[in-house]
Amino acid sequence: MESSYSMKNLIGMLGKENFSKILRGLFNRVPIVVVGDESLQVDKVINSLVQLMPHRNELVYWSDFIEEDELIRLYQEEENDFNVSRIIIRSPSNATPHAFRKINSNNFSGWVIGYSLKDRITLREAIENISKKINTSIILYLNRDKLEIIESNYKWNGMEYDFEKNLIHKAIIETEEALEKMKRVLQKKIKNYKNSGIIEAIMNFETEEEKIRQNIYRQKINEFVQAANRALAILSRIELLQELGFNIQISDKTLLKTIDYQGVGHKRLLEFLLYEYGIDFSKCIGTGLKIDIGDIIESRWG
Repeated sequence: MESSYSMKNLIGMLGKENFSKILRGLFNRVPIVVVGDESLQVDKVINSLVQLMPHRNELVYWSDFIEEDELIRLYQEEENDFNVSRIIIRSPSNATPHAFRKINSNNFSGWVIGYSLKDRITLREAIENISKKINTSIILYLNRDKLEIIESNYKWNGMEYDFEKNLIHKAIIETEEALEKMKRVLQKKIKNYKNSGIIEAIMNFETEEEKIRQNIYRQKINEFVQAANRALAILSRIELLQELGFNIQISDKTLLKTIDYQGVGHKRLLEFLLYEYGIDFSKCIGTGLKIDIGDIIESRWG
């Protein structure tokens, strides 16, 4: 049995719209709970969800740490050092009862949690138990080959998911393009040979397809995170200068041009920095003709 579902499987189970929402929840470190009857299948799903955040440092509850004071130290290490990878915590379904007993409700940020419907507990009872324990979460229900969002007290607040949808689109399209190139190369080599079952089998890249998709997806995530880190370097210094009394800001256009990344708007970038590093840099971004002209003049002289 596979240890996790492929990205293609997850998109098929959730649909692109809900998959985009789950990606946003993961980026924003919202606790995500997967509820289901079969523990093994639930654990496969949470393992797959964790893999969607390759820039994070994965820890497993009840294996890498047990007590809440250990978790608090991990969070403190993040706060004290921007260079430390943010953590994402996977709680297998057999470990979750211990987590709910030992961990305070405020300390589930960045968790992906498996919850098994055992001991004849109903889905509604499970939702009530989870909601009592975790203040804000997204709850998914795994029912055979279907995965759906059944409960969320996370406020989406009219969010748009252009970045997440574009990320999915690129991973799918570029995978198809890579496979097509590989097939064309082989087809040129065997065009003078009669087709056979053996050739058809050789031309099947189903095994490699998910690896290629994962590699492309990881590359896109890495490009975004690196761009966000460049923005972090700029904005953190502007914030420091503001604290020292300097009345300075940067325009959103100049920021995006400076970090050389076109795949996201400045608001989405600021949102990522807020949830990844816990800092609101919105006061560092200025709007208006004066700031725009000033940035243009400085860029020409620079």
